[in-house]
Amino acid sequence: MANSVKLTEGPKLRCNKIRIRFLTQEVLEALVRVDFPEDALGTIESSLYLVAAMTGLRQNELLALRWRHIDWTNERVPVVDGYVLGEFNEPKSEESARSVPMATRMAQELERLFQRSRLQADDDLVFGHPGLGKPLDRSELPKRFKVSLKRAEVREITFHELRHVRHAL
Repeated sequence: MANSVKLTEGPKLRCNKIRIRFLTQEVLEALVRVDFPEDALGTIESSLYLVAAMTGLRQNELLALRWRHIDWTNERVPVVDGYVLGEFNEPKSEESARSVPMATRMAQELERLFQRSRLQADDDLVFGHPGLGKPLDRSELPKRFKVSLKRAEVREITFHELRHVRHAL
C-alpha cells in the first residue's frame, strides 16, 4: 500500500520578492545633518532618525518611548509600549517585547536631547511634541522623513526601513 501523504502535492509556495533596502553609514550621516525646519518637530527629528536607525524600533515604539524606559546604567532601551490609534499598549508578542543595546553615540544623542528638552520627567515621552509633551502625529512622520531625505539628497526609503539600518551599520 502506497503512502497517501507522499502522493499528495503540497501547497504551492509563493515567493514574494521583498527587497529590503539598507542605508549606508554615509547616507545616515547625511540624513541626521539636514537643516531641519525651525518648528517643534524639527528640534527632535535628527535624534528621532538616529535612534530609529540605531535601535531598529518601530515607529509606534519610538512614539511610546519614555525617559524612564531608558536604562542608562546597562546601556539598553527596553521596548515596553507602543502608541497605536491614540492609545499606549503593551507589545503584541513576546518577540516585540525586547531590549535593544544603546551604542555610545546614541546615548550621547539622547543625553543631548534630554538636556535641551523642557520635558524631563520620568513619564515624559522622549519623542513627544517638544512644546506639548503629547505623542507626535504618526501620520506626519513619514511626510517629514521624505522631505528630510530630499534635503539630504539621498535616495528615498520609508521611515519603516530605518529599522533595517542597524543591521547594515
